Amino acid sequence: MRAVGETFHLRTDPLDSLLLPMAAYDPHAVALHFPILRFHRDLLYLDSAATTLRLGSALEKMRKFYGESANVHRGVHQLSAAATEAYEGARVTLGKYIKASSPEEVIFVRGATEAINLAAYGWSRAFLRRGDRIMVTVMEHHSNFLPWKRAAEEFGAAFDVCGILENGELDMDDFRRKLGDRTRMVAVAHVSNTLGTVNPVGEICKLAHDAGAVVLVDGAKQSDVGPMDVESLGCDFYAFSGHKMFAGTGIGVLWGKRHLLEAMAPFQLGGGMVERVGENDFTCCRPPLKFEAGTPNISAAMGLGSAVEFLMDFPWAEQFKYFLKIRDYFENAIGDFPGFRILGKPRHKIGVFSLVSNEFHPHDLATALAMGNVCVRAGTHCAQPLCRALSVPASLRVSFSIYNSMEDAERFIEELRRVVKFLRR
Repeated sequence: MRAVGETFHLRTDPLDSLLLPMAAYDPHAVALHFPILRFHRDLLYLDSAATTLRLGSALEKMRKFYGESANVHRGVHQLSAAATEAYEGARVTLGKYIKASSPEEVIFVRGATEAINLAAYGWSRAFLRRGDRIMVTVMEHHSNFLPWKRAAEEFGAAFDVCGILENGELDMDDFRRKLGDRTRMVAVAHVSNTLGTVNPVGEICKLAHDAGAVVLVDGAKQSDVGPMDVESLGCDFYAFSGHKMFAGTGIGVLWGKRHLLEAMAPFQLGGGMVERVGENDFTCCRPPLKFEAGTPNISAAMGLGSAVEFLMDFPWAEQFKYFLKIRDYFENAIGDFPGFRILGKPRHKIGVFSLVSNEFHPHDLATALAMGNVCVRAGTHCAQPLCRALSVPASLRVSFSIYNSMEDAERFIEELRRVVKFLRR
């Protein structure tokens, strides 16, 4: 057993460049694409809802940039031209992944948090008026709750919160009651980062559009479970983070419909986002550069593009069938622990399970599990309104991803038994 606090040293090797996407899903084969899982076989990583592990191909792409490239959009020399081509190529790849009508609708940001703040800032100033209404849901991550609450307060709009049912699904009757002709924005998570609930965002988009509202979807937890078709989904904005889809930190995407992006004010001003600057006025570039002031996180964008190339060829249907077996095993196994329960049981969910115990605090459980190199998360998961709605102060979140196997689920249950026995002593 590795000592608590001992460092895992990340290494890469030539195998990273030789591994190919799977023709059929095998979690053990998938794990080979993640260097930390190749080199640290005793690690059980079940904290992917917080951040996923990094693909070796994404790490190599980022390393290559720092060793060989320069800034983008700034120079005509070879290093700058190569960096610009790779950076804009990543934008094209991301556009294909989410089926955007144009890569110019893809804005690189630091993550889903910045994406939503950008949308709230720019859209509110262009479209929100006193007396209008904004609706979010009680299961939102703080990143998709607080920016809209502030926008409502700043512009004198009402702030409505849609509730949930006992099984962890959105209360769609409550949604319909609160949706009105003054509702201008609906902000909703595609997937709950606490319950794993997959929300009916297609239906929500249709209802919202019929009422004259636009919809922002927080896709931070959806983006690692298969490509997204934003046009078919019907939303107006879609936000996600690279660090939750096997790439680096400090990178993410805001996708928005072109006419909305054209009308929005930029979130930041500076170099790279202006066409002309005078003493008394300035002219912005068109999107996406309009919203990308300063030097971007070039390497992370390239790494995200590389990760998405891997995900575009991934056998998602087979992976989901495999997850359903893990889900059934996991839910049944937790049922054998007296005093433990899983929050919510939605009909449609991904591999996120939040546990509460009548006997143990989630932080004690997580700390004891870490002694066995089991990585999980304890707390409110940046979803305090949801915790209050569920009447729980905190929970132990176990989140599976594409590199987790049935053996991982079985090992977690064994480690949980060990921890319960240890804490009872």
